[in-house]
Amino acid sequence: MVDYAAKGTQIALEGIEPVDGHNAYKLKLTLKNGNVQHIWIDAQSFLDVKVDGAPRRMDGKMRSVWISQRDFRSVQGLMVPYLYETAIDGSPHPHRMVIESVTVNRTWIMPASRNRRCWSPHHRPLRRPTRRGQEVAGRR
Repeated sequence: MVDYAAKGTQIALEGIEPVDGHNAYKLKLTLKNGNVQHIWIDAQSFLDVKVDGAPRRMDGKMRSVWISQRDFRSVQGLMVPYLYETAIDGSPHPHRMVIESVTVNRTWIMPASRNRRCWSPHHRPLRRPTRRGQEVAGRR
């Protein structure tokens, strides 16, 4: 929802609903192309705890999908959900995805050549053999 107005998105509060035993603001997002999505924001933490997913066909019918985000943990000051549950209307069992670890702000260095990529701080120049059998720093 960062810079939503500049992106042409409109946001409206549709009410307050309980999500996992806590009150959450139900927001209606109308995207620039006219598509509508709902997001539920926890009323105390202001974390997005539930979102509409893309509808799925199940048993010959289109079914609503919701993705719930749970088990928020602080990682370098950023609250990250470690559990995602995808629920499909009419299905008794949600799909669970558990996150084991999160890395925040790993720096990417754009090398001088667009063909070389490296991660910092473990960057070592790429080496390739020349036709004479010598190694020189260069592109892949």
